[in-house]
Amino acid sequence: MDAFHGKEIVDAHVHLWDCDKYFYPWPTPDLKAICRPFLIGDLQVAIEPSPVRKIVFIQVNQTYDETDWILEQYPAHTSTIVGIIGWVDLTDPKVNVILEKYMEYKVFRGVRNILEGEPDDWLGRESVQRGLGYLEEKGLTYDLLIRTRHFKLAETVVKKFPKLKFVIDHAAKPEIKDGKIDEWKKGMEMLAQNPNVFCKISGLVTEASRENWKVDDLISYVKHVIVVFGADRCMFGSDWPVCTLAKDASYKNTFEAYLECVSHLSESEKKAVFCENVVKFYGLEIDSEK
Repeated sequence: MDAFHGKEIVDAHVHLWDCDKYFYPWPTPDLKAICRPFLIGDLQVAIEPSPVRKIVFIQVNQTYDETDWILEQYPAHTSTIVGIIGWVDLTDPKVNVILEKYMEYKVFRGVRNILEGEPDDWLGRESVQRGLGYLEEKGLTYDLLIRTRHFKLAETVVKKFPKLKFVIDHAAKPEIKDGKIDEWKKGMEMLAQNPNVFCKISGLVTEASRENWKVDDLISYVKHVIVVFGADRCMFGSDWPVCTLAKDASYKNTFEAYLECVSHLSESEKKAVFCENVVKFYGLEIDSEK
């Protein structure tokens, strides 16, 4: 049965990497399940049992090599990769020129930086905000990979750039395993008051107990996100292959878990979350009908 009545599902958050060819600080060797190359062929095998066929690539490595690598992969896989969010050094004095180079590829839709590897005040730095200003000017997007400790600064930044579209990755990584929810709920409500901020329903299976997670662990977090952002500003992301760090969290099982988390939504709201919002947010050029 087609749950989306012909609409094409687009996964807003997928990673690919080739750690045989390039050095990646993460994933580290202790993460045996994912410390190996994950290429487009691996993705196509993983998604086959699910109804998903189109994805947005999200950066993992803080290098131009990775951004260049995925752009090289893209021409042979245009039916699968429909958007690329790469890494750019926002503090580079020549960031404007670098962005223009990448924008020659229509599939390049925005930038992400791994904030957990930066000082907590990084987003507030003048050099970073200069780069964010160029993203805003050029109509690109910015993926916010934040945790609860970043909420106040993130709120200041999203207000400073009201025409720049931000999306919170992994619903700001709530501490589901430890049952911490109150401070996270308040922070998400605060950020949701800014209409330029969207939220990805992604990355939650690995924030729960990786050995014993169940859908019920995720539901209250997903419901809160949808309440404060609205179904028109939330989008599904698998976070594959990172999701597979959780027990039995294959691509198919992860997709079905998030689908179950939004079972209370109307059909039109589900289509927004799984099909439409990612296209709207990133400005993807795809045929959204199967």
